[in-house]
Amino acid sequence: MVLDNNDIVFVLVCALWNQSKLKTVDANLLQAVQSLVEKSTGPIDLSPETFSFADAQVVFKSGTLEGWKAGSIQRIFTARWSGADNVFNFTTFAQINVYSPLSRVDRQYDIYRNLGFAGGRLFYNHFEDKSIVLPLESIASHFGFSIQDISSSISTETFHALPLNKTVEFSS
Repeated sequence: MVLDNNDIVFVLVCALWNQSKLKTVDANLLQAVQSLVEKSTGPIDLSPETFSFADAQVVFKSGTLEGWKAGSIQRIFTARWSGADNVFNFTTFAQINVYSPLSRVDRQYDIYRNLGFAGGRLFYNHFEDKSIVLPLESIASHFGFSIQDISSSISTETFHALPLNKTVEFSS
């Protein structure tokens, strides 16, 4: 299937629509996306001009034994490319700063961890050194963020990541 610019505009608007609180399609938005697609030769950035802490907090699948991690979305973008047969391919990604998981020693104080995905878990309130890029399909849910002081044995500030979606496709 060959995608023309109108198909790509439709996909981008759908991606924006699914992540926004808009109730109707804004004609100016549609026109701006159309113009962006026509002029673009590389990735298309869908990041908002302003940052919302609550809207950026997500949990996602990870390749670790723990099954999931928490992070904060920094930007969302769609990469598009054409293959050898000039068919456009595109995928929407999120660049995420990943919160640091508790150490093995500190995990013993995490009272939520035994409750599975629905109970959430504690993380240190700082990011790992490198951000990651994931396809949007890897994001399971937004999460509630609340600072927790569970034990005086944990010297670093922690928070409870409580996923807002209580069921997921991956193990807890």
